[in-house]
Amino acid sequence: MSESPETIHALIVGIDDYGSSPLQGCVNDALAIGTFFEQYSSRNGFQRNFKYLLAPQDAGLQRDGEGRPTLNGFASFPLFVQVP
Repeated sequence: MSESPETIHALIVGIDDYGSSPLQGCVNDALAIGTFFEQYSSRNGFQRNFKYLLAPQDAGLQRDGEGRPTLNGFASFPLFVQVP
């Protein structure tokens, strides 16, 4: 009986949409690190369970009076994205 391969679990986060102070490149960086882990797990025989939390600058998140994203904003935008 062979052992089942180990699984790498990852939550990969990239948020550019910060209201009055948006960032650039966080979503791209998250996708790049996801690609790295995909390749690493494939080369080393690991199963993978990756989830992505992505919010590009144009995500349109709802914000509170100080410009911070609200929970309602997160709930109304599909932040969890399965990237192949």
